[in-house]
Amino acid sequence: MLIPKHEADLTSSGLTPRQMDIAGHFSADQDTAKELVGCAISGLILNYCDHLGKPYLKKDGQRFYRIKPDWGDRKTDDSPKYLSPKEEGCRPYFSRLYPDWVKATKSTKIALWETEGEKKGDCGCANDLAVIAFGGVDGWVDSCDRNGDKKLQTSRQLPELDVVDYKNRKVYQCFDSDIIEKIPVQIALAKRAYTLTQQGASPYLVLLPNEIDGSKNGLDDFVVRHGIDALKLLAKEAYPTPYKVNKQKDSEAGEKTTHSLTLSEPEPHMQAVMAFTVLKDAWAYRPPIGWYEWQGTHWKLSTQEEFEETLMRFMDAQNWKKRSSGIITSVVRQLKSRLMVKDNLWSPFGKISFINGTFDAVSDTFKTSHNPVDRITQLRPYKFDLKAQCPNWQNFIYEAMERDIDRVNLIQAIFRYAVLPRCKDRKAEIEKSFDFFGQKGTGKGTTLDVLTKLVGSNNVGSASMETFKNALGLGQLLDKDLAVDYDASGFLSNIGTYNKVVSNEPVEVKKLYKDTCTVRLGVLVVRAYNSIISVPDGSEGLDRRLTVIPFNHQPESVDTNLSQKLERELSGIFAWCYSISHEEMKRRIMTAGEISAIAAMSIERFEANNPEFRFLVEVFPNGKVSIKAKDFYQSYRDWSNYNQHRPKSNVKFASIVQILGCKRSNKTGGCYYYEIPRMSTFDVPSHLGIVKRQLGDSSRDSSNLDIETNRDSWGQFEHKNQKEIEQGQIDSQLKYVEDIPLQLSTSIPNHYLARDIAISSIPLSVSTLPKTEKFQIGDRVVWMDAFITPALKKGVWVIKGIHDDYFDICKEDNISFSQRVELKNLQRAIC
Repeated sequence: MLIPKHEADLTSSGLTPRQMDIAGHFSADQDTAKELVGCAISGLILNYCDHLGKPYLKKDGQRFYRIKPDWGDRKTDDSPKYLSPKEEGCRPYFSRLYPDWVKATKSTKIALWETEGEKKGDCGCANDLAVIAFGGVDGWVDSCDRNGDKKLQTSRQLPELDVVDYKNRKVYQCFDSDIIEKIPVQIALAKRAYTLTQQGASPYLVLLPNEIDGSKNGLDDFVVRHGIDALKLLAKEAYPTPYKVNKQKDSEAGEKTTHSLTLSEPEPHMQAVMAFTVLKDAWAYRPPIGWYEWQGTHWKLSTQEEFEETLMRFMDAQNWKKRSSGIITSVVRQLKSRLMVKDNLWSPFGKISFINGTFDAVSDTFKTSHNPVDRITQLRPYKFDLKAQCPNWQNFIYEAMERDIDRVNLIQAIFRYAVLPRCKDRKAEIEKSFDFFGQKGTGKGTTLDVLTKLVGSNNVGSASMETFKNALGLGQLLDKDLAVDYDASGFLSNIGTYNKVVSNEPVEVKKLYKDTCTVRLGVLVVRAYNSIISVPDGSEGLDRRLTVIPFNHQPESVDTNLSQKLERELSGIFAWCYSISHEEMKRRIMTAGEISAIAAMSIERFEANNPEFRFLVEVFPNGKVSIKAKDFYQSYRDWSNYNQHRPKSNVKFASIVQILGCKRSNKTGGCYYYEIPRMSTFDVPSHLGIVKRQLGDSSRDSSNLDIETNRDSWGQFEHKNQKEIEQGQIDSQLKYVEDIPLQLSTSIPNHYLARDIAISSIPLSVSTLPKTEKFQIGDRVVWMDAFITPALKKGVWVIKGIHDDYFDICKEDNISFSQRVELKNLQRAIC
């Protein structure tokens, strides 16, 4: 039986409980130890057997054991680590963990190992190395006569080793790493190497390295820390034991023989091999990015200087003095090759590291451990707990989104998309970036701060305008999950690069003192601002990739402790956003444009950045069948000058208006003519790709779902009678509300009843008064244009201007957002 202390001792040498049973070691109290070993002290009894697995016997016929005493408080500097029976000499330790000692002792094709200490022998044999262990550095000799009580005059090799055929056999001598400091140990090893040579063997010195902090390694320590393959590599690179034998004549003793080792600093190649065996568990090189250091939970990008500092400390621990630039360069170059991990092996899809373990989102499993082989480069700095709750967060986001359940659901989807792994080796599945728009105090900063903490601040890079200007700026986004700009402003000039990052297309990046390389960054871009950011011409790709979430609600009172409360709920917030499926997340993001607040905000941003569109809406609300190109452009210039806009060139203007649906004819009489569509019904949401189209033109926006029911912006298909369409949509939505089950939402606080949500979804009643009814400025109306968005989804509008056949209307809850619509598409709201 083994007491816990002794079991832990053997475990530290790499043995499993099963292997401990096979080895046969056991715990003994002081009475048992006195009987077996002759020492009245408790300890770990070491079971000694010969190469046949039979116990060695003492002169009295009893079994031969050794003991590792439990000295406790009685231990002194002179207390021996192990004790043997008195006047019984030494025995070679053939661990019972090696599968076939008979074969190993006879076949010279099998390399033998020799070391000091039984536990080291057990560790090596447990890993299929034929390790013969001795009870000490001189434990391979004694002067004890096995057949009598007489003591031999001189020491000789243990007779139990006579069963070993040493001729033409390689023998690895592997002693503790502090041999470089201990001259007596060096002399003992040199004597043994000389004896092995005399018997026809070829001794090789396996020099174990010290750890970086200077702590020593025995064979078992090294295998437990760095693995059996690392030990085998050192053996493969080992060189013949460099011993010397000096024979001198002595007047009294005749001829005197001395032995010594000639240990010198290894060559750079061997230094690199030794450094590799120790550093491989903590360092890796990723071409062409650079060095990474293992943090215990994930890998962190480090600098060349940080790696070389670690290498210097390792060389200090080995007591190597030579540090020329040539040696360092050679060692570092070799270590780059040996520690190289190819780029495609980093950040595997699906795995996330938390402080309490690793979550695999693909298999939906969690392990309470971290494995450096996973090559995870990000850490979520909180515990993984899907049962955790986040009531403060749900209350906050529900109020910040003005109790708009659709926007809350969208935030939930965005958070899930940000915090869960995304495939970085291909184009983004969802080619979207997100902007939080609102004035100070509306919650956009708090929301972005929570998202940053949820992803982990170390996993967040900058999404400022400067980031997208060059490869060095993009290099800051390597190994990041999120690119954030907390207060975006200015002019986004590099739209092409921005779009590539959003779509996860290859871009050129550069780290300082590194070559430029092309990679997919795989980051999600999220920005916050309170005024529309200007962009250059040709921003159609950006328009389709951008989703703007408005923050309009300012709370009556401010909770100064809210940030701390939300940080304590990070585990619950992760559980909250993980509670929806991947498919539901994608659906919510891709259909965000159907949310009226999102559509309105996107249209506002589009109009602010597209004066040509505003020109067409204001000057040609009803379109025009034909207009000469020259007159068309002059009209644009006049409008631009009046509104203090700098007009585009004729060529750029022609390109822009054609994108907006204006058709240019072939030359007639030396002139071009344009056909301008009815701009008052221009479908901006569909043009931006934020709602589904009816044209089947999924190629216009590769990030949109390929759905057959895409919107027909220009009325190219024949529709039913308008009244039938409106009435059908009303009936459908009312039926939908009646069928809503009363169940709790995962997106809002539990104290809000599901019934309240259902009631809030009931569409406004619509007046059935005839269309000839007279309207006045200030009347509340519903916009019933089925070609723009589904009926009733726009909510209530207010008339602010009346013209001959069209009205100017604005949102009741956002008077800054207005549209020009035809009279026939308006009906009075009666509630």
